[in-house]
Amino acid sequence: MTMTDPDSSEALCNEILAHAQREHDEIVQAAKRDAEELLNKANDGADNARQKRLNEARAEGERLKDITLASASVEARRLRLERIETLLESIRADVRGKLSGLRADGNFRDIIVNLAVSAIKDMGSEAFTVRLPEGDRSVLGTDIARQIAAKAGCAEGSVTVSFEPMAEGEGPVVEDANASQVWDNRFPARLERLWPQFRRLIAQKMFPDMKAGS
Repeated sequence: MTMTDPDSSEALCNEILAHAQREHDEIVQAAKRDAEELLNKANDGADNARQKRLNEARAEGERLKDITLASASVEARRLRLERIETLLESIRADVRGKLSGLRADGNFRDIIVNLAVSAIKDMGSEAFTVRLPEGDRSVLGTDIARQIAAKAGCAEGSVTVSFEPMAEGEGPVVEDANASQVWDNRFPARLERLWPQFRRLIAQKMFPDMKAGS
């Protein structure tokens, strides 16, 4: 019977155990490395996802801010234009009120003559009827027709004045001989025609920062 060297058997066993331990340690280390790599990848992916969401949120915030600022700007402009329009209308009403009070002005007669003459010069006819309020007869006098003709450069007798039931102090309505041309030069009608021009001039003076046509 052959006897095995106990020392040799123990050494072999120890070597096997050591080799197994090394393999075990390598497997554990590899598993740790794989786990760490997977964890790092997961963290990187989570960071990227968070950064992407953050970037998207910032972009959306900027978009909403721009929309809000644009809306606020439009609303502020609308409100300003409304206030300006209200102010202009109050000026218009004030002018209309002052025009209705011109009958008491010492120059009222000259004003009426000039209004009639400006209409006559634009009509290109030879005979005219100037219609005036009946209530202004006492203020304007009986020779108003002669004065209008003289100032317009028309022949004497070419201008006839007709005092009619019209609102006092509002001015003349001028017709040619056949009434084919009628020029309403009363104060309210004249203001209506000239108001767009006056409105622009007033707005430019009072609000120079407003663009033309605003």
